[in-house]
Amino acid sequence: ERRKLCLEVADNGPGLPVEDRSRLFEPYFSRKKGGTGLGLTIVKSIINDHHGYVRVTNGEQGGMRLTVELPV
Repeated sequence: ERRKLCLEVADNGPGLPVEDRSRLFEPYFSRKKGGTGLGLTIVKSIINDHHGYVRVTNGEQGGMRLTVELPV
């Protein structure tokens, strides 16, 4: 059985439009004025280098949920 560390962060904000969710980890994509769009791209690269994964889904109470899983 594979052991893994699972980290979930959720909020109850307005969420993320479906069309933006598919681009969230793309380089230079940002919804912030003046944002570089590199933060989540770097996070995904680091997680992938450690054979884990990161994903974003809708939160149960609205908002969104970010899940990171890493092998232990």
